[in-house]
Amino acid sequence: MASVTFAIDESGAKGYSDNREKHVGELGVIAGFLVPDEHVSALESDLGAIAKKYLTAEKLHITDLGSEDQEVLRNEIFDYLLSLRTCWTYEATYMEGFHGHAQLARKMTARVKAERRSKVKLSSNEQLDLLHVQLFQGAFGKAVAFCMDCIGQQFHLNVITDRVDQSILKQFRESAQQLLCVGEKRVRTITGFDSVVNEVVRGSIYSEITEGREELGDFSGVTFEVSISKSVLTLAADVLANSVHHH
Repeated sequence: MASVTFAIDESGAKGYSDNREKHVGELGVIAGFLVPDEHVSALESDLGAIAKKYLTAEKLHITDLGSEDQEVLRNEIFDYLLSLRTCWTYEATYMEGFHGHAQLARKMTARVKAERRSKVKLSSNEQLDLLHVQLFQGAFGKAVAFCMDCIGQQFHLNVITDRVDQSILKQFRESAQQLLCVGEKRVRTITGFDSVVNEVVRGSIYSEITEGREELGDFSGVTFEVSISKSVLTLAADVLANSVHHH
């Protein structure tokens, strides 16, 4: 089975959906590039030779450098990736738009709850969406689409990212699996309190797309892993994400 490495990094906003923009036009970005696994070692060697001219143990990211060194390092990495015709992609979202969409969904949910006439009071624990995870899912989906176009329906996607919290890494994996399982049967357990009989009750909601599934695509042959890496590949992704955010 073909295997492709997708090196990613983020730049800019990555907060929860209840946050407003800190400045006009604040946005978050995840950017990354794809390379067949058989070429990873050569890429790491070449990028390592470029990086060691500028970075040290104390300076691990492009933003740790002065403006002149940042520009030179950026150009060297871009020139190298361009020479290989490396495929890259990104996902970007405005923080204010992310917040506005969440507010709209919250109002719709509140309206539905207000129209309920059931004697059962449902649990109202609200889970906020994290922009960082939404950006990841968008970038992951584009990487999957590229691989399906260029490789076929059978491949492994090895996603590597710079250091993130384990809780966020878990959400990355869950969001990737959710995308690959789109349309499949899902079961959600709902807990409530029946005020008449004075006891906790539980129920289940089932959802599945039974018609038009072929339009969604067949992802059954796609496997993936998401892991943390300090490789020079993630350094190159850092340069890419930083530049995309700037532009």
